[in-house]
Amino acid sequence: MNENNNEDILRSEECADQTAAGGQNKKRSALESLKYRFSPKKLKSTVAIIVVLAIVIAGGVMFLNYRSPSSIAERYARADVLGKTETMQELSAYDTHEYMINRWKYDTEEKFFSEMSDTYKEDINSWSDYERFMSEQADESIIDECGDYKLSVEAKRTKDLSVKRILSALDSDIEKLEEYANFDKDSITDGKQVDVKVTIDGEDDTERAMFSIYMVKVDGQWKVLQFESETL
Repeated sequence: MNENNNEDILRSEECADQTAAGGQNKKRSALESLKYRFSPKKLKSTVAIIVVLAIVIAGGVMFLNYRSPSSIAERYARADVLGKTETMQELSAYDTHEYMINRWKYDTEEKFFSEMSDTYKEDINSWSDYERFMSEQADESIIDECGDYKLSVEAKRTKDLSVKRILSALDSDIEKLEEYANFDKDSITDGKQVDVKVTIDGEDDTERAMFSIYMVKVDGQWKVLQFESETL
């Protein structure tokens, strides 16, 4: 009886030793793998993997920030000041080209370009030509007023707005967009108001303005619906 008990005890101790040895082997394997991964031979490839992961993560964060309401509002305010009409078209919740043609009673783009050419005494045959002229005019106007300048824009506040609040606050503007730009107010799923401070720091003068930009989410993307500006 005692001999059997002693054998059982020995077996248990052997199993415990084997289990402990197995655990130590696993720990050693993990440590050895880690040491191998960071050994001089593998260090370059390991660092490369870490760098790639860091770039991917940073790129994702930058993309999300770039498409955020505050970033879009800042870019829109900058584009408005600098006459970048195509950037404004890209960031708008409606087709600004269609709105201008229909609002000003032009039948086609060609007639619009012809009228702009006659009005400004410039060759305007496309939307890029129109933007080029408007941006040149904006730049010249700022230089005349402020001298050589530096433009800065900064989103100061972002406020959530319900769709109901957006529709109520911009009722008349939205009606015009529906009439002239085929805008669908039912496509709005969310809203925000972003206040953006614009500073023109020139050698002769400094001008400041605050843009209140109404943002809406349409088809999963934030776009500019309307804005107001006030000189500070």
